[in-house]
Parts: sequence; C-alpha cells; structure tokens
Amino acid sequence: MEAVDVVVLAYRPELSLERCVGSALEAGAGRVVVAVNNVTEAVAPSLDPLVAKWGGQPVELLPLGRNWGYAEGLNRALEKVLRAPGAPLVLLLNDDAWLAPGALHEMVQLMTRTGPRVAGVVPKVLLGDSDRIDSVGASILADGWVANRGHGESDEGQYDRVEDVGGACFAAVLLRREALLDVGPLWSPLFMYAEDADWCLRARLAGWRFVTCPTAVVRHQHSLSTATLPPAWKVGQIRRNSMLVVVRGFPPRHALGLSLVHLWQDIRGWPTQPGPVVRVAPSFLRLLPAALAGRRRIRGLVRKSPVDSLLFDGREVAQRRRPPVSAVD
Repeated sequence: MEAVDVVVLAYRPELSLERCVGSALEAGAGRVVVAVNNVTEAVAPSLDPLVAKWGGQPVELLPLGRNWGYAEGLNRALEKVLRAPGAPLVLLLNDDAWLAPGALHEMVQLMTRTGPRVAGVVPKVLLGDSDRIDSVGASILADGWVANRGHGESDEGQYDRVEDVGGACFAAVLLRREALLDVGPLWSPLFMYAEDADWCLRARLAGWRFVTCPTAVVRHQHSLSTATLPPAWKVGQIRRNSMLVVVRGFPPRHALGLSLVHLWQDIRGWPTQPGPVVRVAPSFLRLLPAALAGRRRIRGLVRKSPVDSLLFDGREVAQRRRPPVSAVD
C-alpha cells in the first residue's frame, strides 16, 4: 500500500482518541500526527498514559496551547506534515472517528486508479455502530447550505457506487498531498463548521475533483467532542459560515443575493428566535471585508468554470429542503 500520513485534530482526547489512532495504526499508517487543541506543553504530560499505549509506534503529539478551533488547529497540524517531505497521501480523521478494517487500503487503491486531478477520496461514513449514514461526501447547495450526503439515511446500498461529489466532510477523507499544497490552508476565520466546504469549493474551482469510495467504511461518533457546546452557538456558526462560503466562492450572480436572503431569514425570525440574528449578523459583517478580499483570489482561479453549473444548480435546491444543523459536523 502507498504510504499515508494521518492527521488527527483532537479537542477532548479522553473521549475517543485512543480508538481513532489505534484504527489508523492497525491500517498501516506511515505516521500519525495528533494535534490537540486546548492543551499546552505543561499539560501535555497528562496524556502520557494514552501515548504509552501506542508503544513507540509512529505517533507524534502536537499540543496546540489554546483552542484554535477546527480550521486553524488543522492548519497547524498540516503545516507540520507538509513542510517536510512525506507521504504522497494524507488521511484526515476526526478524533471521534475510526477506520473499519480495510478502509484505508480501499481508499488508497481507488486513489491510485483515479486521475491525477482527484484531490480526495471520500469513504462511506456511518454513524457510530449503526447502519445509518453520516456522510458519503458533501454537497454545497445552490442556496449556500452545506449538507452531508445521505445524512441520517439507512444504508441500503443507495450510495454503493464510485461517483464524483461536490466535496468531502473532513471527518474522514484521503487527500492528495499535492492538492493540499496547491489549494492551501483552510480559512481560519471560519473557526469551526463549513471550513471543509470552503476548502473543497476552492479545490473544485482550481480544477480538482472528489470521488466516493463506498467500500471504505469509517465509523463516526457524530459531534462527540462538541456535544457540550451550546446549541445556539453551533447554529450561529453554521449560518454565519454558510454565508461566508457563499461570499468567498459563489458566482457573482449568486453571492450577494444569497447573503441578503440568509440575513433576511434571520431577521424574519426575530423576535421569536432572536438568538441567531444577534449572533450571526454582527459576526458576519465583521468578517465580510476579509471574505471579500479572499473572494478576489478565489474567483480569480477561473473566469467561468463548469463546476459552477454542477454545484449551484437551482433545481437541486428545489428538490431538497434546507439540511438540519445535525447534517453538518
């Protein structure tokens, strides 16, 4: 099997990190870099009993100090992996996810059979030990919402074919090192949620593709590490970040209109649901200048891309309701 580096970002390592890393080592990972948010060098020794269980295997612990969020935390872990020569493939894995036997081998085999412009191979991610789907890739809908494909559906073989998808959920995805270097880091102001959608959109606009690998199964204890976060904060993050993804990467004919529609939906919910608009609007406006600056670079990748018609087809929205918050991890 071609060499693979594994990058895991942990927030509450005591919950399920041991199972996650263990599955990567059993799968034959070349090395595993575990970046831990909210853990300083001084506190890191408290993880020694956990590290000792890996018995000198190729696991590197990277305490990140404060909580940088998902986007910047993953950036820091990837910087460590990418700044020196390494494996041509990088597996991203949430700390509350674990590989089923043979999953990594299946993804690597598919990657070797695809063309050089495939940025990522997406496994079938199931919810915990159930037969319900967490994601088989991700979609960016024409109304700006991001959804995990198949989330909550019973796995009855409906996704058991290799196919192109709009993007990947970074809970589990095998990425080409070359694509990571080409597309660049995640946009850290997003902090958490939709940062993978933003990265995948940039990759698609730069000519990269994503394909599914349904024979590779990954189990994911959805939102285990973030279960203690206030639901209103999570809703606000997803709404704000969805709007920012629209501003940064959508075609001009959609970007402004959709942003105004999203804001109006929040305002219309006032005063029965005041929380989202109070949190979302000021935060969105604060990040808007940076999003517009990024837009000039992102949309400069292409003047007219066929990806636009694939990702932003209004008929897709007409056929689907807005995804629930739980459909985005």
